Amino acid sequence: MSCVDGGRLQKLLGGIELANLRMRLRARYERDASQDAFTLTDLRFHERRALAGLLGRRALAACSMRIRRSALDAALAHAGIADTLREALEFLGNCSISWGIYAGAALVWRGVGRKGMRSV
Repeated sequence: MSCVDGGRLQKLLGGIELANLRMRLRARYERDASQDAFTLTDLRFHERRALAGLLGRRALAACSMRIRRSALDAALAHAGIADTLREALEFLGNCSISWGIYAGAALVWRGVGRKGMRSV
């Protein structure tokens, strides 16, 4: 792995609010790494905004986005954040909190707003 700018990467794609997006992007690699273009559906506004910002697009109010993996790779490399999206996702996945903990924390956080604290 080459040098990853972890601070900038965390600001761009890190945090619990983007955990689902990262998992979906990672699943794209696991299913078919050879396919360049794909569509992400059911995007939340903050997920679409993060992708649009990375790709230099306007954040529209659409629920889906057609993306080229090569465009994501090029944007990350051009910004000096990571050489590829895969490298960025691996870095974020290996940070101090694992994928499963992100998902569990997101479920607990959603429950706090509606029903108060609940035990896990």
